[in-house]
Amino acid sequence: MAKTGISLAALLCVGASAASADDRAGVYARVDALLLGANLGGGSFEQVFVGVPSGTNFGGALGDELAGGVRFVLGAEDCSGLGVRFQYFDWENDVDYNGQWEGASDFLFSGDMEIDVYAFDAEVTQRGSFHRWDLLVGGGLRAGGLSIFQPGNLFDGPGTFYGVRSGGEFDGVGPTVSLAADRRLGASGLSVVGRARASLLFGEQEQIETFGADLAADRFTIDDHVQVIEMQFGLNYRQSLGPADGTFGVFWEAQRWDTNTGDLGLHGLSLQTGLLY
Repeated sequence: MAKTGISLAALLCVGASAASADDRAGVYARVDALLLGANLGGGSFEQVFVGVPSGTNFGGALGDELAGGVRFVLGAEDCSGLGVRFQYFDWENDVDYNGQWEGASDFLFSGDMEIDVYAFDAEVTQRGSFHRWDLLVGGGLRAGGLSIFQPGNLFDGPGTFYGVRSGGEFDGVGPTVSLAADRRLGASGLSVVGRARASLLFGEQEQIETFGADLAADRFTIDDHVQVIEMQFGLNYRQSLGPADGTFGVFWEAQRWDTNTGDLGLHGLSLQTGLLY
């Protein structure tokens, strides 16, 4: 009886694999080396520099250099395409800032912003096929957040800008949904891949005002929510490596985090490598 059950299970797996555009049953892992640039909309600097005196108009721009980050992905699927996936993302860098403030006096500032973004996702996934496309949908929970601070080293000529740290940070938890589409290009091992993810996080926003009395900046905390949109598009190459398959990919990546600390955008290059057992 046991042998019969094992044989039936094997037949079901073979049938499911034959019906699938891309059999991925097993365990997989991936590491993404990220080179991303950050940007804030002009109005977003008013959300970073809370407490600026009324009647002061200001703007600025972040530097366009790319900075490193990382993503780790670990998942598993059965022969029916049902699986689980965990991934962790981190991007933490100092980014150049240049701005001009106009009011009773005009100032030109230069310095840097400390920007830290992280996210941990735990999902249930389901793989299927549509014509010649391999599709993977997922849904679960995300814990994540971001912080945007000027550390008190903005410079105006020989003097410093108060020397007071200001900005804000958010941490929250909420639902996340994702979709990935993969289409092989003949028998070359190459595939065109597109991925998208949307998350809605609920948590607390802590803000440190730019101008504090006697250099002791005021702090306040509010309940807040953050919307996150992520996209990746690129080419992936899959090669048999004996008992496992190796994957190597080059992707364009973009993210947008909408928060009261400022609407932060990340965009750039993602170099990905992984193993499928």
